[in-house]
Amino acid sequence: MALLTITPTEIKRRKIIKQGWYHLKCKDVRFEKSKDKESYNHIFDFLGLEDESKEVPFMIFVPEKYPDMGIGIVEAFLGKKLDEDAGLSDFDPMNIKGAILRAHVNPGKDNKGTMRNNVDEWAPADPKFKGDDINF
Repeated sequence: MALLTITPTEIKRRKIIKQGWYHLKCKDVRFEKSKDKESYNHIFDFLGLEDESKEVPFMIFVPEKYPDMGIGIVEAFLGKKLDEDAGLSDFDPMNIKGAILRAHVNPGKDNKGTMRNNVDEWAPADPKFKGDDINF
């Protein structure tokens, strides 16, 4: 018989936090086939660093078909708006791994009706935030 293991991270993934701005640290970035098997997704694994968000995982998907869904993360990481006329090419999403960004979390239901911690806006980390010593 196979045993079931549920990690603390999996339990915390279901924790719904209050709407607001929180610092998150990107602990992993990967590139995986999407469910349709015809394209790929960039997947960013973030972990909350403060208040209610502390140790709450956030999984952010940026489909290769819709790279504009990653503009907020990239702009927050770079600390500037992207040039509308020039765009951005050759940016390696792996550069974001280890970065601390601010995210506006707005809890709501996903397409299956399950409550989720949705991130609807990104910003650079507050320079006063002392989270560089946090390792996962």
